[in-house]
Amino acid sequence: MELLIVVVIFGITGLTATTTLFSLLRGASKTEVVKDVKQNGDYTITIMEQKIRNAIDIGTTTPCDGTARTSLEIVNADNSHTIYSCETVGSINKVQERTELATNPSPSPNYMTTTSVTLPSCTTAHILFTCTPTTNSKLVSIQFTLVQSATAPNSAETASETFVTQVGLRNN
Repeated sequence: MELLIVVVIFGITGLTATTTLFSLLRGASKTEVVKDVKQNGDYTITIMEQKIRNAIDIGTTTPCDGTARTSLEIVNADNSHTIYSCETVGSINKVQERTELATNPSPSPNYMTTTSVTLPSCTTAHILFTCTPTTNSKLVSIQFTLVQSATAPNSAETASETFVTQVGLRNN
C-alpha cells in the first residue's frame, strides 16, 4: 500500500514538472517571436522618421493632400527621391525603401524588414502613409502592421504589432 502511494506521488510530481517545463519553453518561444517583430518595426519606423524629417519636400507621385496611400515619395537634400512602399517577395510582404538618383533612376530596393516578419498585405489596411500640409511644414503619418512570417504551430506563439508615428519635414 505504501509503495502504491509513493508511486502515485512520484507520478503526480513528474507530471507537474513536465507541464511546468513545457509552459516555460512555450513562453520563451513567444518572447522571441514578439521581440523579433518589435525590433523589425522599431528599426523600420526609426529610419523612415530620420529620412522624412531631413527631406526637403514630398515627391510629386504622392502629393501632400491628406490622402492615405500605400507609398510615400520624399525629396532628399541632394535632390534624390526616396520611395517607401510594400513589395511582395515570394510570400512575404516587405517594407522597402528605394532611392532614385539621377545616375541610377531604377535602383534595387532596400528591404527594411527581414524575412522573419511580413505585412499581412500591401493594402492601406496594413501600411499607410498620409501627408498633411500644415502652416509651416508638412506632417507625415506612418502606420504599418507586422506579423511573424512563419506560421506557428501554436496560436499562442504568434505575434502582431502595429507601429504608428508622425513626423514633420524639418527642411521644408
